[in-house]
Amino acid sequence: MKELLHGDACVRAALAAARRPLFRVYLDPRAAAARSSAAAIRVACEAVKVPIVPSIPNSLKLVPHNGVALECGPLRVHAISDLSGLFDMTEYKVCLSAKEFVSFLRVGLTFTPSNNRSFPLWLALDKIVDPQNLGAIIRSCAFFGVDGIVTTATDSSPFSPAVSKASAGAMESYETLFITKNLPSFLELSRNNGWTVYGTDLSEDAKKERKAISCWDLRKSSPASRASPTILVVGNEGDGIRKAVSKQCDTHLVIPGTRDKTSPFLDSLNVSVATGIL
Repeated sequence: MKELLHGDACVRAALAAARRPLFRVYLDPRAAAARSSAAAIRVACEAVKVPIVPSIPNSLKLVPHNGVALECGPLRVHAISDLSGLFDMTEYKVCLSAKEFVSFLRVGLTFTPSNNRSFPLWLALDKIVDPQNLGAIIRSCAFFGVDGIVTTATDSSPFSPAVSKASAGAMESYETLFITKNLPSFLELSRNNGWTVYGTDLSEDAKKERKAISCWDLRKSSPASRASPTILVVGNEGDGIRKAVSKQCDTHLVIPGTRDKTSPFLDSLNVSVATGIL
């Protein structure tokens, strides 16, 4: 199966990362003449031996492509089972699905403490369906240095060209993208290995249903959050996180707002905006 990445940022990122099969680049001569990045794209194509076609496919005529597109294979994403506990506070294991990837049972990752965090931070996405939201979330995670992202394998947006474009190419170089067929199980196993799981109920009504605290009060109310390996769970655009997923969360976070209480239509933030804040 072939895909067409379109847009300068994601095409350049895919060529640089070379994490998927690369077949040919389409480069509009008129657009290339007006863009300084065209020379960099030609150099990148030469480095990975990808031919350049001086035109744009008809299928992209109505799509914003900035005069460049890349014909390529899909990005391969592995299925994850759980995250192991930390060894010496710097190393942990990503445990993959034994049934599907027998030769990739455990992938070791080394965590380097940053100025802002002394623990690994992962994001779990429960059925995010909008590719624009998924791309924006990946872009934010790349910017803030989130160590890994897990999405549900079904009823979720795939890692498509639209997601790559919305992520400004961040998806192409994000090596710790995974899927899971059973998010509650992934969370339960990881919790048993010492990870703290935070759910996100972004509406004010969530406080009435579950134990929830303001995200601004997290550090004050939970000193352990400064040192524990952490998974943040974000839910579907319309329904939030499922009950089975919610049950695996140690605590739920709420982003308090100052909206006009007389407006019945605005009770939460866009999921990608909320994820960036959290």
